[in-house]
Amino acid sequence: GGICNAARQYWRERRREVPLCNDQRVLAADGTFDGLAERLTVAATVARLRSRCRDLLRRYYFEGEPTESIAAAIETTPRNVIYLLHICRGRARKIYETLTRLR
Repeated sequence: GGICNAARQYWRERRREVPLCNDQRVLAADGTFDGLAERLTVAATVARLRSRCRDLLRRYYFEGEPTESIAAAIETTPRNVIYLLHICRGRARKIYETLTRLR
């Protein structure tokens, strides 16, 4: 029974998670309140990120720019861009989790 309850709690907490790269679910115009709430939560998450993280995530995920051209633009290596994306995703995840816990 304890394992079953723990599993249910795990999935209840994960139900609101939205990967940053899966914009189809976030941008779905299904007209439901949950869809609107998710879009607003993601928008609030992105707004709370530092401008450098916001720019990196936008260029990589939404514009599909390769790490090599991002690296050239910010004068660093492609490997460092991958590391920066990792850090920015972690920050965004923490912000998102904080915002979803408030609901």
